[in-house]
Amino acid sequence: MRALAGIHRVAWRDTCAYLGDPVPFADDVERWDRFLPKLAEPQRFALQPRVRRASAREAAGGCADRPIPRRLPGRQPVFSFAGELLAVIDWELTGIGATLNDVGWLATFNTKAAWDETRGSMVPSAGFPSGDELVAMYQEAWGAKLPDVAWFRALAAYKFAIIAGFNLGLHRRGKRHDPLWEITALSIAPLLEHAAGVCSGEAARDGCARVIGRAVVTRLCARAGVEVVGLARRAPDAGLVAAVRGGARIRLQWVSCDLRDAAATRAALAAHRDTTHLVYAALYEKPS
Repeated sequence: MRALAGIHRVAWRDTCAYLGDPVPFADDVERWDRFLPKLAEPQRFALQPRVRRASAREAAGGCADRPIPRRLPGRQPVFSFAGELLAVIDWELTGIGATLNDVGWLATFNTKAAWDETRGSMVPSAGFPSGDELVAMYQEAWGAKLPDVAWFRALAAYKFAIIAGFNLGLHRRGKRHDPLWEITALSIAPLLEHAAGVCSGEAARDGCARVIGRAVVTRLCARAGVEVVGLARRAPDAGLVAAVRGGARIRLQWVSCDLRDAAATRAALAAHRDTTHLVYAALYEKPS
């Protein structure tokens, strides 16, 4: 991440002006539309319209108004060996855009919640930082507080879901043989779900049903004699329920309410006045 921050400090107008003007936020959403008619397994893309609307809304409003450190050549994978940086490769896909696109891309590829279990079991790789840790490392290397990275992480998930569907179609039509896309395609729906949650703020609102809350609930339910009350705007998925209800001695309740509604929250928690600990499980500090 130090190398990436160093690349992002390059005065691109002096050295890379031949790459053209920066890609506007709105264009970075719209330019993926041309791939939609060619996606394989369209049933996996049920959330695509919702994610696109949320992304476009952010691009036209709040996201576009946020300051970006500077615009620079984007999308350069960093190659390293034994902890030593040897080269920066894959420049043929370079363009001029928001530097946080790179940060969001790397973070998304190392966020377990964004992937199907097939890949999620390997994310992040052993010894490799998580998505949140990578963002923190980049901020430290950049030397200043970053704008909200959430939109760029959501956009990265949206982009790669479309890339996976498009390449799966090429593979199945015999135009580009690569059976790995059959496995990667299993993450299309999880990627879009993750993007929807992050971009719209649901990742922060869904409490025990989402990223941080899932981990807390699972850990607490592993302790004998602990009664857990999961508070979230929506019910948890079946996978989480199965993971934590492994024994009869576990006492687990789910309470559905929107914490933005004070009266509804008081009513929902009236029966739990004996609570001893409260865990705040928002993934991002946002008003929602």
